[in-house]
Amino acid sequence: MKKNLLLLFVLLTAQINAQCWRSIRTGTYHTIAIKTDGTLWAWGNNSQGQLGDGTTIQKYSPTQIGTATDWKTINVGQNHSTAIKTDGTLWAWGYNVLGQLGDGTTTARNSPTQIGTATDWKALAAGSNHTTAIKTDGTLWAWGYNGYGQLGDGTTTNRNSPTQIGTAIDWKTIALAANHTVAIKTDGTLWSWGYNASGQLGDGTNTTKYSPTQIGSATDWKTLTVGQNHSTAIKTDGTLWAWGYNVLGQLGDGTTTARNSPTQIGTATDWTTITAGQYHTTAIKTDGTLWAWGYNGYRQLGDGTTTNRNSPTQIGTATDWKTITAGQHHTMAIKTDDTLWAWGYNASGQLGDGTNVIKNAPTAISCSLYATTTQTNVTCNGSIMGTASVTASGGTSPYTYLWSNGNETASITGLTAGDNSCTITDNIGATIVKNFTITTTTDTTIPVISANGDKSVNIDSGACGASVIVSATATDNCSVGVATGVRSDALALNAVYPIGTTTITWNVSDSNGNAAVAVVQTVIVTDNQLPVITAFGAIHVSTDAAVCGASVAVATALASDNCIVGTPNGVRSDAKLLAEIYPIGTTIITWNVSDSNGNAAVAVIQTVTVIDNEVPVITANGDKSVNVGSGVCGANVVVSATATDNCSVNTPTGIRSDAKLLTELYPIGTTTITWNVSDANENAAVAVTQTVTVSDNVIPVITADGDKSVNVGSGVCGANVVVSATATDNCSVGTPTGIRSDAKLLTELYPVGITTIIWNVSDANANAAVAVTQTVTVSDNVIPVITANGDKSVNVGSGVCGANVVVSATATDN
Repeated sequence: MKKNLLLLFVLLTAQINAQCWRSIRTGTYHTIAIKTDGTLWAWGNNSQGQLGDGTTIQKYSPTQIGTATDWKTINVGQNHSTAIKTDGTLWAWGYNVLGQLGDGTTTARNSPTQIGTATDWKALAAGSNHTTAIKTDGTLWAWGYNGYGQLGDGTTTNRNSPTQIGTAIDWKTIALAANHTVAIKTDGTLWSWGYNASGQLGDGTNTTKYSPTQIGSATDWKTLTVGQNHSTAIKTDGTLWAWGYNVLGQLGDGTTTARNSPTQIGTATDWTTITAGQYHTTAIKTDGTLWAWGYNGYRQLGDGTTTNRNSPTQIGTATDWKTITAGQHHTMAIKTDDTLWAWGYNASGQLGDGTNVIKNAPTAISCSLYATTTQTNVTCNGSIMGTASVTASGGTSPYTYLWSNGNETASITGLTAGDNSCTITDNIGATIVKNFTITTTTDTTIPVISANGDKSVNIDSGACGASVIVSATATDNCSVGVATGVRSDALALNAVYPIGTTTITWNVSDSNGNAAVAVVQTVIVTDNQLPVITAFGAIHVSTDAAVCGASVAVATALASDNCIVGTPNGVRSDAKLLAEIYPIGTTIITWNVSDSNGNAAVAVIQTVTVIDNEVPVITANGDKSVNVGSGVCGANVVVSATATDNCSVNTPTGIRSDAKLLTELYPIGTTTITWNVSDANENAAVAVTQTVTVSDNVIPVITADGDKSVNVGSGVCGANVVVSATATDNCSVGTPTGIRSDAKLLTELYPVGITTIIWNVSDANANAAVAVTQTVTVSDNVIPVITANGDKSVNVGSGVCGANVVVSATATDN
């Protein structure tokens, strides 16, 4: 069983004089530093009050400025100093003729003066006579001398209070020189502005810029620094770049030629920290080695010579350099053990070694030996759990330790109640003694349970819950067991946690029976997995027989989910039940379902397409066979047809073969009617032909002009008689034909006596009329006339007593 012990610490802290160094910045001839306890220290030239100690007297060794312990960030210009406190306030002091302090005046200050009331200052940089800073919102601000546009506000007007530069909110870091400014944005781009006579802006020209100008298009700039007229930077890949003034080799490219655009220095990719003085440059590599190049007339390179270097030169063999800063002609650095080192020009005491002697190699600047102590009292009766430890710093490392019990390490354990002491000695023999008294008290301290936090997780993939690792540790001044957790659902702690909130109540008691305050841990599992609906695909069917639609068995869609999910609900686009007849056309079924945790699936669309392939059926009212109507040559016949279909269908349309209306008189003979119709879905019926046959059963009627009884004509033995007959019929009929019984023409002389005429006729439909007999009776009422050959008076013929006389007579009659 794992035991977690929390020992009651009584922190005892002792300070002997000053503490060791956290950060440092150099000006022209002065130095400002912050110690690890947050105190502010300064030394060197103080002619303008730039040290901030309330005087203008220069100092040759570190001097504490005030008593505040909340200094966070510092930066210095030629003769002024600036700082930010941990509360985000901005402070400045020193020379102010050009407004570089930013307090709204041009009055010098010889002690730290708060600038405005803002509490959101994040980073700052100081040039010779101007200052810039970045706020926590990423905005850029500047003030002080602006003769070359180095403030970046587009003017050459000096500012004596912080002035926002542009509207950008993505400034990351910034560096200032005498008259130019270089910065990096959060996107890794490089920007510069101000004086550019030596190409120190890096834009490929020597033209001064009055507002921020992007340099190239690279987005991998990491850190930068600037000298009086040159600039250097490191990219995220660890490569080193430089540009600007190079007469003294300060660019490090092996030449003394100025560069007006970023030029890579060597091929190394392990540069990590860089700083530039007036005409020299120093840097630290990732292996902790120190390098320098440029002007060395004041031994500021630290290589033990006064020889200028035009390429990076390693300074010594140490591999524990941490930070570095360069002044005009001096350099200072802090090692990983927080010791301070200095070299170069020292006329104003800016090295802080108590002298004004130049140093030609890194020289340690003493930081007083001090130590913090920590002890654990024996709070468990009769135990030997007391501990004590010391942490030494300052002085000159390494340190040795000697405890009153003979132990020679920085920490000892297994102590009982009583007095103990530790003597700490640094590398130059300075000593301090730390005393400890381990006490024994009754244990009334309850254990403290710390769970590994409330958990809010999503379900595991494919599971209706989540595997969640929960744990709790118990700390106590004495021995304490492992906290026991009980889930609200009574399952094991390593069982899958269901969706919703599960509480775990942790309890433990220490070895002295002190019960901890129960800790409740919550595990909230959220189901963020949507159900998945699977429908059975699009359906295409024909209409059911005699139905304007189709009965379709739509299989219910399936739903799958990591948890419980119901059956998907399908909603038809026509709002009818899924089991009802589906109409012709496409019906959309939208399937939806939500799981038991209210997660709605993505709706799935299924289509049911019903095609009407059933043609209408026409039924006529039968073929018709009728006789002509009375007095007409045809018949009025009622014809009709109906259409049946599974869907909507109109009344059939009939077209007569004689192109007449259906309601008009049907002629004798056979008339066909072709019936057609299409249903609502444009399915055409099979045409139906109906016949109407009209028969003519009406015979013509002959009317003669009556029997004739006449006398003979004058002078003739007969009579000329005009006879005639007419025929009437419901249809077309010709003129009757009369035939005389004497077979003569009707116009010839009728003889005395009776002549009969038989009249006949047939109509256009060959119906023969009933023959009609007409009689013509001619009576002879004329008597004959005798004509003798005249009376005779003659003489006797010769020899005869008488005369032969020829007599004769003729008779004429009609």
